[in-house]
Amino acid sequence: MPIEIFVHSFSAYMDVETCRDMVQHPMCAPEATEGLVHEALINFKGRLFSQEDSLALERVLDIADKTGKSVKIYDVSRVTDNFRALRHGIFKTPTVMINGKRYDGLKDILRAISAGSNL
Repeated sequence: MPIEIFVHSFSAYMDVETCRDMVQHPMCAPEATEGLVHEALINFKGRLFSQEDSLALERVLDIADKTGKSVKIYDVSRVTDNFRALRHGIFKTPTVMINGKRYDGLKDILRAISAGSNL
């Protein structure tokens, strides 16, 4: 059974000058691109997450890589994923479903992951 995580992404407006100031080359700052290379995040090009959603997603992906479990990421900013969340009674993000059990909010998710027995 895959781990399901519900997050909310958004697009940020950036003007060209701000982009130029913020651009870093992967060779100059390799740590800036580490979190962007996970294959599960390919569909989120140019999308941003809140700090809470981002941290939960990072921890879930780390645990999934270690345990060999698959992860399904649902973005509630998309209509179809929002309907899926509503069917499960999920109204806030981040939320993780592990083995049919739901964990709402970053604290519960980190607690469940650190316990490790639920995976």
